[in-house]
Amino acid sequence: MCNTQCASLNCTIPNLSSFCQAPNVLSGTPGMGCLNTDGNGTVPTNGTKPFKEKCPTSYSYSKDDAGSAVIPCKTGSDYEVVFCPTSNQTYNSTSDQPSLSPSPSPSPSRSNQTTSPTPSTPSPASPTPSRSNRTISPSPSNQTINHSTSFSGWKLGISIASGVFLFIVSCLVCILVVRRRFFQSMNLDKDEECAFLESLPGLPPRFSCKDLDVATNHFSKILGEGGFGTVYEGALPDGSKVAVKRLGASRQGQKEFRAEVATIGGINHLRLVRLWGFCSEGADRMLVYEFMKNGSLDRWLFRDTVLDWAVRYQIATDTAQGLCYLHRDCRFKIIHLDVKPQNILLDHQFRAKVADFGMSKLFDREMTEVETRTRGTPGYMAPECLLQTAITVKCDVYSYGMVLLELVSGRKNLDMNNAAIEKLYFPAWAAEQMQRQSWSDISDVRLNGDLSAEDWEQVRRVVKIAMWCIQDNPRSRPSMGKVVQMLEGLVDVNDPPLQFDFLKFVADQPASSICTSNANVSSLSRRKSQKESYCQPDSELSLTPR
Repeated sequence: MCNTQCASLNCTIPNLSSFCQAPNVLSGTPGMGCLNTDGNGTVPTNGTKPFKEKCPTSYSYSKDDAGSAVIPCKTGSDYEVVFCPTSNQTYNSTSDQPSLSPSPSPSPSRSNQTTSPTPSTPSPASPTPSRSNRTISPSPSNQTINHSTSFSGWKLGISIASGVFLFIVSCLVCILVVRRRFFQSMNLDKDEECAFLESLPGLPPRFSCKDLDVATNHFSKILGEGGFGTVYEGALPDGSKVAVKRLGASRQGQKEFRAEVATIGGINHLRLVRLWGFCSEGADRMLVYEFMKNGSLDRWLFRDTVLDWAVRYQIATDTAQGLCYLHRDCRFKIIHLDVKPQNILLDHQFRAKVADFGMSKLFDREMTEVETRTRGTPGYMAPECLLQTAITVKCDVYSYGMVLLELVSGRKNLDMNNAAIEKLYFPAWAAEQMQRQSWSDISDVRLNGDLSAEDWEQVRRVVKIAMWCIQDNPRSRPSMGKVVQMLEGLVDVNDPPLQFDFLKFVADQPASSICTSNANVSSLSRRKSQKESYCQPDSELSLTPR
């Protein structure tokens, strides 16, 4: 019923414009056919069914275009232009001829004559109309594929967009929850800190962040950096120089701030660095100290600049007096827990003051010991600190003994740069030299030519005191009050016992282990359980008045 049928009815596609009265009708396209209708173009005649059977994919525009596709032919029958696409026809946008037949142009009104269509073959010589008069219509199969692909694309796009939207919403919710909890925590911390500060008597002045920003010239000049903050140089409105320690916003920074304020905020001693004020605004916490012109002891002790023996001896005495005040004369007992050269500051006359109370522990005077977690610096920590047992003021005595050995020798107690492996851990090596009475090997070689007989006597005294201070058993160590008496020459100093199991234990460890506070603590604990000598009854320190 396709093209060949139309030819027998004088309604062939190539000559359609000559037989039909519709102008500008497309022609010359394979797959186009005619289908006769009744006079109104609404009820197909007997030829419809065979045509549909021959060409099931055919389609027309008889009703889609309000009947305009029904063409009145001169033979007296009305015909309808029908498209009959083949399976291999595709649309090529770059070709002059479309692969699928275009939709027919509108035609004049139909006549009332009907005739059964017959097959007809289009003529190859029929002219091809210009592109401007053609409307390309894709095949139904391609329309279905395109529609399905488009629908799948829409589904994929909607799924991706929904996922992204949900992810963004989840992130925003998480951020809001975290921010809310953070600010709630900040408010709680602020209220708690205000209550804490109000409970402390005799606090120094309180500064604002703006005051200290101006005092330090926007925190421009750094004096030093520690584990929990940075120290800046500043000046108050009256011209007094100060050191401003700006603590981090971490929990540890908060703990250090409270420890410092509680420890030295209400006390004043000539051998302790004075706290001139503090700042607590939100997450900003700062401490204002008196300015110490010559900085910390380690800057002078382990560098090319040599401190003479008289200055070293005075530093040892000053430090002992400061620790004695903390242990004996304060309203509360205070354990510093981080005595080392970095925390001993020197003024313009090289007089020493104990500083940095961020790890300190306060307890009632009636108490002799206190439980706490491991605190301190490796190399200066007492054995009981490493074992995480109850601590006493004797922990500071041990650390002070290590500082004394460094004052005498001018070298660190753990020297990784020393070529002699036996000198790697100096305290253990110094104990061996003391047994041999080899004092010149213990003292700083840079001083040996400048020491008088009186100086050598002081060197021997300081080394003996140091060995008493670093005894394994805390009860064998002297109090800081007795140390001050020994340094001031008020009493003689007996020779100390030199069986240092802890020193030997540390000296036997790899260098990398010595540098960590928890180096082989399990091994040390086993030694403790075996009741080795540093857990044996006290050694006796007899003090003979001079």
